[in-house]
Amino acid sequence: MTKQGYTDTDDYSIFKLSSEAVSIQHLGSKPLEEVYDILVFEPISVKGSDFEQGEYLGHKTELGLLEGDHFYSRSEIGDIEFSESEYNDKEPEKMGEFSRYYKFPELGFVKLTERFLPEDSQSRVTPELMNADVNGNYAYYLVQKGSTEQFLSLLTWIDGDNQYILEASNTGNPAN
Repeated sequence: MTKQGYTDTDDYSIFKLSSEAVSIQHLGSKPLEEVYDILVFEPISVKGSDFEQGEYLGHKTELGLLEGDHFYSRSEIGDIEFSESEYNDKEPEKMGEFSRYYKFPELGFVKLTERFLPEDSQSRVTPELMNADVNGNYAYYLVQKGSTEQFLSLLTWIDGDNQYILEASNTGNPAN
């Protein structure tokens, strides 16, 4: 990667973000008031940031269940071994993930995801795995290139109980 400046990947991985963004744009999003009521954290404000220069396409949430020290996404809940009555008796705690989608004229599609990580979660970032810094927090930066010469850039970092994932795909810009 150091020599190339990127890692090779399949085209599905590259175009997945643009597919999600277009889907969110066409299907619409729940009102933010409803979304904020079901999240355990308050999403960061992007007012006054470079995100305001992009076209806001919409957002989505994914809720999960906290069992022990692991957060299970909605798709993983089926993998937890609860009896039917035990699952119905459990009230999932408000947890979650909140993603916002944007389109920038020169950059393409951008997705900002915030994911809640419980304080005692085993999902912690160690300096040995990181290759970047975001405001004093260890971060991981990766650029993937597909066979179509399109790119997907990923930057992730943890600050407090939240993990932030910033993805940018130039598949939203036909000139690239």
